[in-house]
Amino acid sequence: MAIVIVLLIVLFVGAYKLSERAYVLPQYDRLIPGSPTDALGPLAQTVRCLNSEGEYVPAWYHEGENGAAILFLHGLGGNRSQLKETAGLLLNQGYGVLLIDQSGHGVHPARINTFGRRESIDAIAGIDWLRERDEVDPHRIGIFGSSMGGTTAIYAASRDPDLACVVADSSYADLEEQAYHDLEMGFKGFQISRIWRPTFVKTFLLMAPIFIGKWAGFEDPVDVLPDIQCPLFLSHGQEDTRIDVDQYFLLLNAARQNGLDVTSYLAEGRDHTTYVHDQAYLNSIYVFFRRHLWDTGE
Repeated sequence: MAIVIVLLIVLFVGAYKLSERAYVLPQYDRLIPGSPTDALGPLAQTVRCLNSEGEYVPAWYHEGENGAAILFLHGLGGNRSQLKETAGLLLNQGYGVLLIDQSGHGVHPARINTFGRRESIDAIAGIDWLRERDEVDPHRIGIFGSSMGGTTAIYAASRDPDLACVVADSSYADLEEQAYHDLEMGFKGFQISRIWRPTFVKTFLLMAPIFIGKWAGFEDPVDVLPDIQCPLFLSHGQEDTRIDVDQYFLLLNAARQNGLDVTSYLAEGRDHTTYVHDQAYLNSIYVFFRRHLWDTGE
């Protein structure tokens, strides 16, 4: 009996520590290098977008030339500076760009991250902020999300029927399956025996309300995908070691089965988000945004 109790205590403590590592980032991971002008040029500015929780979401903004705008959503452990190169390329194409810190990242006031669930209200805050700008056509706003940001983009798009288009790169589809994958690869050096992995994952998910409250009850990205009403671009690395490519196929199949307007890009032989500056990938992104955001005058 004593051995069982000890094992239960070890399980609980291990799952708690794993959860804490997952939902609360170390403070040093939240530092933002550079400034808006360093990232986007001399006319860029720091702005704030009010979300539905009453928090001001920190952001960098540079207006565009064609009336369209793109919201950029970074990955887990990143911040608004993470996608500055991609944002700069699309800025040069004429689009306005808004880069935000998501919940639990950068200098966002919230302490926790929730793998895209709570972060979706930050994305919606950014979208609403863009819609209030005189230089932005409210019907020509898109999202580019990478990794966790891709998940955030899916959640935000499922809740905003007026978005023009969404790029969700390297998103997971099912949180439980992703948790198993994290343990398989040794999440931040935390190795778990195969025998104990199912128990750890179940305990991890059961403990979620302790850390993230109501956001623990959100549906998975694959479940909210049918609610998306705008064109969707899904991309993934074929050899992704961070988020298994099976997650991409879950999303892609769900999109097709539900009749979504979906464009897909599978980067052969590439790992997690390592292809985002490949010219072939960028060309696909340029074509997608031009098709759905550019004002043709028709």
